[in-house]
Amino acid sequence: MMSSHPQKTDCENSVNSSFSGTARSADAAAGLSNENSGDDPLDLSGLPDVVLMKIFGDGYLGVRDVVQCSKANRLLQDWFLHVSIHRQEGKGNEDDDHIGRAKNTLWKQLMDCEGLPGETFNDLIEHIEAWDGYCEELRTNLLQMACGEADEIAKMPPDEQKEKCHDFLTGAIQNYTKRVCNSHSWYKHLPTAADASKFEVVLNSVARMRYVGGKYIEYQKGDGTEFHYTWTTTKKYREQFGNFEYLHWSEHRPEKNSLRLANREGKIIYVPKSARVRPTSVTAVIH
Repeated sequence: MMSSHPQKTDCENSVNSSFSGTARSADAAAGLSNENSGDDPLDLSGLPDVVLMKIFGDGYLGVRDVVQCSKANRLLQDWFLHVSIHRQEGKGNEDDDHIGRAKNTLWKQLMDCEGLPGETFNDLIEHIEAWDGYCEELRTNLLQMACGEADEIAKMPPDEQKEKCHDFLTGAIQNYTKRVCNSHSWYKHLPTAADASKFEVVLNSVARMRYVGGKYIEYQKGDGTEFHYTWTTTKKYREQFGNFEYLHWSEHRPEKNSLRLANREGKIIYVPKSARVRPTSVTAVIH
């Protein structure tokens, strides 16, 4: 950072650390990454059903694997639903005992590990489908910010789209790092030493938007909200910073394992923990 504020180097490093995974997620959402992500689901749908049931029943694989395989394999999907229904109704028989002991905690464990509320297979599917829809919304936002409106995007070769998205994200990360490091007020409530707060950069589809009448709308000139020197329109904010926003919270907050965002329609979206950037611990001395 600037030589007149050498102490902000730590702040910049922390923000960049938080950006590392977020930028990779953005690249993946835009189809920019050619590398296989470690979070990508394994293609296990060709395995025998009894093997899959054993693997999932013992909790060896993650939430994405469960969803992908259940969609690809109808018999396995029926089994997942069977486990979920029998758990809710307290039913079972001797043949179910091998998996039955695990089924009582399987879905709850998966949800807890991903920071998602709920206990059943249907709850899990609902969350993952909502998250997939949210990622598609982010991808659309990125393409529009980097490449223009839909008619312009349609005429643009895929390679050019990727290049423009990559360049836009690079600039947005640099701009947002400077914004956070030079921003005032947010750090004033951080602890001075013990019990460091957690700092996290997220991709928010309603970044710099306001909640009105059950949905999110853009800030525009003349809308009656121009009361602070930092005020800016949604359009100008997105041109500089894209969908980036930061969060910080106490490590002891009860809901620390969950991250909730919202889409334009105001629907709450829970972000799976495996899709999040690991938060950075910060204290007041970082600024």
